[in-house]
Amino acid sequence: MKKLIIWLAAIIGIVIAVDVLFGIAARAYIDRFHLKGDYRSVDHIVNDTTDRLVVIGSSVALNSIDTGTLSDSLHIKAYNAGCNGQDFPYLLSLMEIIAGREDLDTVILGFTESSLTGTGLGSRYNFLIPYYHRGFDGIDERLEGGSAFERLMLRSSLYRYNTIWFRILLYSFFEPGIPSGNGFIAKDIPSAFPNQYRVEARDAVTPERAQEFDAFVRLCRDNGIRLIVCIPPQYELPAEPTPVEEFLCERAATGDFELWLDNSSTPLSADSTMFYDPVHLNYAGAEIYTDTVINRLSRPNEN
Repeated sequence: MKKLIIWLAAIIGIVIAVDVLFGIAARAYIDRFHLKGDYRSVDHIVNDTTDRLVVIGSSVALNSIDTGTLSDSLHIKAYNAGCNGQDFPYLLSLMEIIAGREDLDTVILGFTESSLTGTGLGSRYNFLIPYYHRGFDGIDERLEGGSAFERLMLRSSLYRYNTIWFRILLYSFFEPGIPSGNGFIAKDIPSAFPNQYRVEARDAVTPERAQEFDAFVRLCRDNGIRLIVCIPPQYELPAEPTPVEEFLCERAATGDFELWLDNSSTPLSADSTMFYDPVHLNYAGAEIYTDTVINRLSRPNEN
């Protein structure tokens, strides 16, 4: 029995030591090297403090606004921090990181309507695990919002990185999309162009997402940041306003932000050759839409 106890204690000690060493190594790697792939945007947001314009949003923002071209045209430093598959808590987390930065004066928040109709953190919020306990209170609080057991397990580096370490490693060798500078990732021309779809009845904005949206707007207002809320072009037919569009129009009427409902209101939404799929522009569509964004930013009084 005594030998068994000693053996178990030795195993537990080894596991704890490995866990601690893995955590030290992971933190050292993140501090020393810039993460790639989908992590490029967060890495930039965390480490760069001199952007004047930042695009925050889901994949539709990431693939629609070429911040490299925008930077060159407007002679400002701009970055696209969009990310694939993220819900609104992720977008709010990024805004909390950059809200107080002196050089930042404009944020473009881009998403699809589904970003305001869900609940919870979303299936990919643990993507932010590398930034846990790095001084970002919003990230820590959201990751610790689960059960007591989950909060306990978050103390383990091996547990935290269990589902993402391979992704971080893979991004060192392969990155999806077509990187084009300043965070923008272009979608390629598809082998077959998508079919146009008609908007059916859609879900209403949930109280949870409305609260998060209001927090995002408040951060921009309190820090003197110009906020532009944008639903980029989609390959859809015009339809009656949806509950999300009505919510955004009502909130925009307060003057707290500018609203660009471009999902079906621009000529792009009638041209299948501009899209990778019904929701995402390809690089040809992004080039045209970026020109539209540049023109609007150049003439703010006309918007």
